[in-house]
Amino acid sequence: MVLYDLITIDPKIADGSPVFGNNHVPIQSLFYHIAAGNSIDQYLKEFPGVKKEEAVKLLEIAGRELNKICLVSARILRKEDE
Repeated sequence: MVLYDLITIDPKIADGSPVFGNNHVPIQSLFYHIAAGNSIDQYLKEFPGVKKEEAVKLLEIAGRELNKICLVSARILRKEDE
């Protein structure tokens, strides 16, 4: 499963914010819930249209992408220090 299998971006849905599939639940809501200390299971109870597999996969993808951004940023900073 890749990112575009998980999300929909459509200007007619949630003002173009990325949502899970076609259920109109903004993906940002998952990150807000995790940041607030809620578990994935608590999140899924509040948003039953989101599947656990989708939420877990999105977190995995987000973690990988954030890691890439950090690595690129670190390389740029090192080059600036040279």
